[in-house]
Amino acid sequence: MTWNAKKGLVSRSFAEWQAVDRDIRTYLSLTARWSERGYQELWNQAESELSAIFDPDVHHGDEHVGFFSDKVNDLWPNDYEWMLHASVVRDAVSAFEVYLEKGMDEALHAIGLDLRRKANRPSPEWKTMVVIHKALGSDVETDRVKHIRALRHMLVHQRGELRTEKMRDRFAEGPRAYPLVHRETGEPLTLEADFVGDQVQLELATVEAVLDDLAAVVRETDTRVWHIAWNADRAELEAISRTLKPDAD
Repeated sequence: MTWNAKKGLVSRSFAEWQAVDRDIRTYLSLTARWSERGYQELWNQAESELSAIFDPDVHHGDEHVGFFSDKVNDLWPNDYEWMLHASVVRDAVSAFEVYLEKGMDEALHAIGLDLRRKANRPSPEWKTMVVIHKALGSDVETDRVKHIRALRHMLVHQRGELRTEKMRDRFAEGPRAYPLVHRETGEPLTLEADFVGDQVQLELATVEAVLDDLAAVVRETDTRVWHIAWNADRAELEAISRTLKPDAD
């Protein structure tokens, strides 16, 4: 037999991760849809309120922008979207790391080994999981995974702020078109984003790429986890055990 997600030939850890991954993607889709609808309704309300009281001798015609800002307490749609996307990236990385830990334990249990945990650290360190999965036959610390985990770290500890030139160069995504126009000509303006001090850009395509790239590593890793936990013969398990005993007990 070979690993096959469609046929359910996966590890228990993968089945759990798959459900979480589906929830994260649904959360992203539904919340984006609901927020867009909600913001549009509030914008329409603000316009209606201005129309009801509009006096050309008193109003300039753009007061509804202030009405709208008050209704959303200055949390504009682009800010809401950034917060949503940041939460998805953070949760996706957490789900990825949880899978690696559970998948590692599932494979080790089949071999007859258990990873020793510290009393004050119920989860193993990242480097420990990398080493053990390497021994199991998977590279879970690819360059892309390093980049995504660094992004998550910046979102958690710096709220996405690009504090140095090095960070900007690592995470910048290039120019971004802001919804602005030139006051005199009416031509659209394209401003350079991702200056030092900016928040890292988190466009939808970026978030979806994070989800897809982590999923690819999970699927590749689970071919080994599933094989070891459910399909390997005793001789193979004993051979793997001999390579793991310095790290597991």
